[in-house]
Amino acid sequence: FNGATSLGTVTADNSGNFSKDVDLSANTTHNITAKATDTAGNTSDASAVLAITVDTVAPTMTTNTTGQIASSSDLVATFSEAIAKGTGDIVIKESGDGTVFETLSILGNNVTIGGADNRTLTINPSADLESNKSYYIEIA
Repeated sequence: FNGATSLGTVTADNSGNFSKDVDLSANTTHNITAKATDTAGNTSDASAVLAITVDTVAPTMTTNTTGQIASSSDLVATFSEAIAKGTGDIVIKESGDGTVFETLSILGNNVTIGGADNRTLTINPSADLESNKSYYIEIA
């Protein structure tokens, strides 16, 4: 159920596992519950509510490391909403010609997420950046 609206029915397997694909409206909070019915037709009370928000708006960067920094410094970016590690890489490139300085797995130890409400991305390059060069990052 989404609130009082049924999202359909599904039959559990022999282990009690089940799944159901549903379409939910974007940028809205949905209150999902489930009920179980046994073979005798007895229906349980609704489960505890699981609140889900389908967020289709990409976070924006609100602050980042710009200007002169020490070559051994971490690169830090703060986003408009909570972020989480997914898949892919972070690529550090030289601004002048786009030469790749380093490619880091988003899931690696050199990339962390923290700060207030998990909005801060910290990138710790495995080698110091070169002095007097400009860099940018691509998240892919």
